[in-house]
Amino acid sequence: MQWTSAKLMAMCSMLMLISVAINMMALQSNRRGRDAGVSPLAMARESDASIHAISVATDATIESDGAATAARPAVLNAQVSLPPSSEPVVSAADIVRGVQRELNARGYDAGSADGVQGLVTRAAILAYEQDYGLATLTAAASQDLLSRIVLGSSATSVTNRRVVANTTGEAEAVIRSVKQYLAALGYQPGKIDGALTPQLARAIREFEMDQKLPESSRISGPLVSRLMRQQGQAALAKPIQAKPAAAKPVAVKPPAGRAAQR
Repeated sequence: MQWTSAKLMAMCSMLMLISVAINMMALQSNRRGRDAGVSPLAMARESDASIHAISVATDATIESDGAATAARPAVLNAQVSLPPSSEPVVSAADIVRGVQRELNARGYDAGSADGVQGLVTRAAILAYEQDYGLATLTAAASQDLLSRIVLGSSATSVTNRRVVANTTGEAEAVIRSVKQYLAALGYQPGKIDGALTPQLARAIREFEMDQKLPESSRISGPLVSRLMRQQGQAALAKPIQAKPAAAKPVAVKPPAGRAAQR
């Protein structure tokens, strides 16, 4: 049972009153005994009976107070246990839009904040994850990524981008697309797969130098935007070759001399 200071003071006061009452009863009993000629043994029995009655009353008071005290936490718990509040549901498009807005504010050029997770947005996410040395490259918007960007905005230094990290399927798809763009434009990114390799970094750097872009040697939003633009221009500039007309078969006549000999 837990007692507060107020309850302890109240119990001490009650015990003091009981002690005073017992002493007064004992004095009165002795006085009546002497006046009436009652034996000391009878007076002791009467005093013990009074004390027992007071003790029983005190125990009942303590037990009732203890029951009320024990019942009080249940009431408090019933008042505290409230139904869970319904949190607003955040859609996937809202998360993508938030990631795009935060990356654009930090110079990663994730495209327009339209909530669509295209190749440019994924490339910008991949650049952020590489710059800050995340253990897994996802190239995908998520609530965890958005929280990391917002809460980690005070970081001013980036890690070594050469550290090899794990990649998800989305990240490998972005890497493969960049390699395909570079190879189509005449660069040498290496094997067309989802791996980050030194050959890919060199091909990106060469492309950035040719296009007068800041040299980063990594996949980024501006890189993918320029690759897509150059690929479109190359497709438009490619001459359309007309199909050659089918040659008509020419019948060859045998020489007249041979026909006469036969």
